[in-house]
Amino acid sequence: MVMTMNCHKSQQKIDLFVLEGLGSQEEAELQAHLAHCPQCRATEAECRELVGIFKQDSNSPETLALEKKISAAAAVEIDSQRQRLRIRQTVTTGGALAAMLLLGLGLWIIIQAGRKEPSDEVSPKQLVTTNISLEEKWQYTGAISQAASMADSIVVQKSVMYLIENDRGRGRVVSVDTATGESRWKSTVGSIGYLAADELRVFCLEKGLGGSIDLLALDAENGRELWRSTYKGKSFNPCPSRPLPMGDGKISWTIGGEVRMIDSVTGKELWVRSFTGQDFPSRAAVMNDEIYVVTTRALMCLKQETGETLWSKPCDRSYAVRGRPLLTLSDGKIYFAQMAKGNKSDLFCVDITSRNLLWKKDISRIRYLLSTSQGLFMRSESIIALSRESGKELWSQPAEGCGPLNAIDGMIHFVDTEDNGKAVAIEQNTGHIVCEIPGIFSCDAFTRFGDIGYIKTQDGVVHAIILPESGQS
Repeated sequence: MVMTMNCHKSQQKIDLFVLEGLGSQEEAELQAHLAHCPQCRATEAECRELVGIFKQDSNSPETLALEKKISAAAAVEIDSQRQRLRIRQTVTTGGALAAMLLLGLGLWIIIQAGRKEPSDEVSPKQLVTTNISLEEKWQYTGAISQAASMADSIVVQKSVMYLIENDRGRGRVVSVDTATGESRWKSTVGSIGYLAADELRVFCLEKGLGGSIDLLALDAENGRELWRSTYKGKSFNPCPSRPLPMGDGKISWTIGGEVRMIDSVTGKELWVRSFTGQDFPSRAAVMNDEIYVVTTRALMCLKQETGETLWSKPCDRSYAVRGRPLLTLSDGKIYFAQMAKGNKSDLFCVDITSRNLLWKKDISRIRYLLSTSQGLFMRSESIIALSRESGKELWSQPAEGCGPLNAIDGMIHFVDTEDNGKAVAIEQNTGHIVCEIPGIFSCDAFTRFGDIGYIKTQDGVVHAIILPESGQS
């Protein structure tokens, strides 16, 4: 029987696989993983497309010989870079980002040349490079960082940041003062991540006894465990979602084929809705006194107090379970995306009041979905903005990666992982790039609060960067 790789290891090996630089055993393990993982197959397709560019018009013996030399050199360099990355990840006195940005070259920002009206016919590519040196306020090393996973994302709640730290091979929740970068406390209990927080508590998940998964509430002041709620479902992969604090003494949690409502003060289970045969309902979304969930078969509206179904709208067809559907609400409309065949997503817009389908679009696989007053934004093969009313594309911006989008001060923030990576801020209504910070390589969201930007990079370093005032960017 051929062993299979996990996604993290596969993502590290795909480039060498495309360049035919893997041994037979690793190649067999990777192929076994690719057979059932659409995300890694998409990465493989992107790598082969890049290699294909070099292979165009390359039938001459001289070109073929050069191609082999390039492939061999590339394979060696890829492996060498990985070795250097592993070395950097063991250093606790600083991260690769700080060395890249602050030694010698300083930090450069690309700023849009003025906020011009659409009538000026300014392309989003028309930018001016300004040599503005940014200062890193602090950095925190030792955070867990897994490629293509949002389980270990940081959470910022006012003056406090929460993260998952690697403590001798076990994850623990750490509370960090955002003013100084100093640790306030570290939890005694372990955690696999999926952090969420309100003003009094921080929530996380932990592997329990007998293969169970527990939702824990910790005291925000000292990290003491307040309560835990246990999921004992039999799903082979429960695919937990991040808990959703609701601000009224409740917290919603989607795991396996269930949506759970829990008292956030006491940990008492208020109700559980199980979607038998429709595994992996979306993370719940809340509007007024109603809970909205989409499964592979239907869009549902649940009563917040009891979990009973208020109404259900079947999908136009039943979707295979390839991951949790995505769901977001805005101004009386429900937007949700189902994973379809061929690395595609079906995107729907439904009116909450009439429950009528307003529009539907077929888009390359959607990895993240976000709705604001300015439009509907998604991360697919690029960053795309659609009209909420019609689904018409407003703009798109090429970007690699699968990290989240964040809406702050009329801009969409994200990380583009092409080359050495960069954090990007883009105007919601025009698609114009406002600024880029190079040297940021991350699968996390870039978060900004006031004049400080926070990002956790792939080397497990959390950076707090002092940004220009809004008038400068």
